[in-house]
Amino acid sequence: MKCDKDAGEDLKVFQFSSQPVEPIILALFDVSVFILLAEILSSLVQKYSLPKLVGELLAGMIIGPYALGSLLNRLVGFTLININDYIVFLAEFSVILLIFASGLEHGIAPIKSSGVLGFLGATLGALLPFFVTFHLYLPRFGFDSALFLGTAMGATSLAAVASVIEEQKLKGKGVNFLVSAAAVDDVVDLILLSVVLAIIQGATTSVASIGLKITTLIVVWLVILAVSVVLIPRVTDRISDKYLEEFPLAVLFGLTLFMVSLGYSSIISAFVAGVAFANSAKSERIKGISNALLSVFGPLFFVYVGAGGRLPNARPRHAAAVAGADRRSDRFQVAGDLPVRFGLLEELQGRQHGGLGDGAQG
Repeated sequence: MKCDKDAGEDLKVFQFSSQPVEPIILALFDVSVFILLAEILSSLVQKYSLPKLVGELLAGMIIGPYALGSLLNRLVGFTLININDYIVFLAEFSVILLIFASGLEHGIAPIKSSGVLGFLGATLGALLPFFVTFHLYLPRFGFDSALFLGTAMGATSLAAVASVIEEQKLKGKGVNFLVSAAAVDDVVDLILLSVVLAIIQGATTSVASIGLKITTLIVVWLVILAVSVVLIPRVTDRISDKYLEEFPLAVLFGLTLFMVSLGYSSIISAFVAGVAFANSAKSERIKGISNALLSVFGPLFFVYVGAGGRLPNARPRHAAAVAGADRRSDRFQVAGDLPVRFGLLEELQGRQHGGLGDGAQG
């Protein structure tokens, strides 16, 4: 048994005889341990009525390379627990599957039912924390950093929303609004980031140029969504059943490649693909395939998120400031959504009273 030093690490890479263990083999071991620990802790936290993702995040925090994993690495003398490119790849695969499954489960209904209210909720829920965070941290961190902090605080985790909804099997108008707003929120935050980058890079920042960029991003997203919802189900219904396991994945990752090349995130493309397949007559079989993959890879994304929470160059006051900004952003996201939620509630009540009135007349 030999050991060689890993580049940039004081730890050692494990070797049997003269042959080093390939990083992919170590990654497969790490993934299996991550998933096992995630399932154990998820079962534990569910006894206290907490969502599974809490256990998955805790698993990453505990076994990650900056916590217990670091201790294990030093005890065994080689990098047994590590977050390498293979882990990142599988975590990305996990979150794409999770968002795809959410879109597949709910279809186009959340976007249709929430409509303009859902879009306004996502927009206000992102813009309000953005402006508040920017204003609060401009004196401390400077203009550029405050812009990025504001953009980050406006984001919502569609993956977390989807995970809890799928686990609890939640349904209804409120859930439709939440799914729609969370999905649109990613688009809104992408638009915010694009505008912020244009400002920081010194590009043309006239109202007309910013308006054109925002309009382009929204229109292209809507066109891709509309075309996907119409075209993908029709093609899927004509595909032979023997190709049904492979075809959805090819479309999912093909659409992801296309949309990422246009500047959108893989989260947005996965949701669009799921919504499109939900309109197919074969959607139930595709759900079975998706659920089978999620049963294995589903927890990995949140374990990865939990395992990666290291701030090597952050000072305590900076970490506390960011944590404070995060707490404030949660409050202002809710505040931004409130007018829209009240509007949605009034709309629901109006429909209920209208239905009762119709029934009385009958």
